Amino acid sequence: NLKAEVNKRTGELEELKDRFKDIAGAVGDLLWEIDDSGCYTYCSEGILSVLGYKPEEVLGRHITFSFTGPQAGENLNYFNNSLRNFSPFSFECLNYGTGGLSRVIRITGKPFYDREGNFRGYRGVSKDITGEVELEKNIQRMHRIESLGLLIGGIAHDFNNILNIVKNFADLIRKTYSEDDREKYIAEITKAVFKGST
Repeated sequence: NLKAEVNKRTGELEELKDRFKDIAGAVGDLLWEIDDSGCYTYCSEGILSVLGYKPEEVLGRHITFSFTGPQAGENLNYFNNSLRNFSPFSFECLNYGTGGLSRVIRITGKPFYDREGNFRGYRGVSKDITGEVELEKNIQRMHRIESLGLLIGGIAHDFNNILNIVKNFADLIRKTYSEDDREKYIAEITKAVFKGST
C-alpha cells in the first residue's frame, strides 16, 4: 500500500510538473525564480524569445546580469533594495541579449518563503515591452509634429492676413483715392509690411 501511494503521489507530481512546464512554455513572457541572493534557479523557455538565451545559460546567473543602458545602476539599486526588504517589485529596464539584441523589459516579482517562513527568493515574470515603448515614442513624436504643424499653420494664417491688408490698401489707393489720400494709405501699407517682416 505504501509503495502504491508513493507511486501515485510521484505520478501526480510529475503530471503537475509537466503541466506547469507546458503552461510556462505557452506563455510568451519569461517566467522565472531566483534564490535569496538574486540568482536564477528556474527560467522558462520564454527567455529565448525575449533575450535570445536558453534557460540553462542563465541558471546560476544574477537576474541583473543583462541590465544595460543609462538607468542600469538605478534599476540595480532598486532591485537590491527590494531584495534586502523582501518587498515585491515592478520596474522597466533596458536589457541586452544575444547578438547585440536589446529589449525593454518589465520585470515583476514577489517574494516566496519556505514552510517555516524563511525567505527563499522571488518568483516573477519578465515581459518584453519594446514594441509598446516604441509605439509610445512614435505617438509622442506625432503629437510634436502635429503641434508644430498647428504653429506653422497659425503663422501662415497671420502672414496671409498681413498680405491681404497690403493688397487691399494698394487696390484702394490705385482705384479710388486722390493723390493726397494716397500718402495716408501708403503709410498703412508700409506699417503692415514692417509688421510682417518682424
